[in-house]
Amino acid sequence: MKITTPPKPYKPKYPKAFVLGCDPTAFKKNGDKLEFEFVFNIQKVNEKYKDKRYFAGILSNLKYLGLDLENVYVQNMVTDYLGEETSKNKKVWKQKARESIAERKAEFDRADPGGKWPFFLTSWFLYDVLLNDDLPLKSPKELYES
Repeated sequence: MKITTPPKPYKPKYPKAFVLGCDPTAFKKNGDKLEFEFVFNIQKVNEKYKDKRYFAGILSNLKYLGLDLENVYVQNMVTDYLGEETSKNKKVWKQKARESIAERKAEFDRADPGGKWPFFLTSWFLYDVLLNDDLPLKSPKELYES
């Protein structure tokens, strides 16, 4: 089954920050692709968030900073589903991500015209693709320890 509708970004009423993921590609244990209505499968049902497994780790880090789903705008760099997950699809993902930068920048500029909200990246792959070419790339270990 080919999935054609990308998940929507998660946009709360009063965002204070952006969270950027790689792409929505995920699979069930049997190999079937998962399809999400919103990025990271963020869903609100009766004022409670349902199925947080794709965002739980990120959410715990955000809570440490005093943020939660009520104040973060969540989107993926690559909005379309790909053939494989990012870590297994590095070369194709990197190309798609670079092609998506202008579109994401325009989207985020519309959401935050003053450019004041901080960004949180969910993956080193995003750091790699967004860092200016003339700057040295730090390893994940160096980033965590600094």
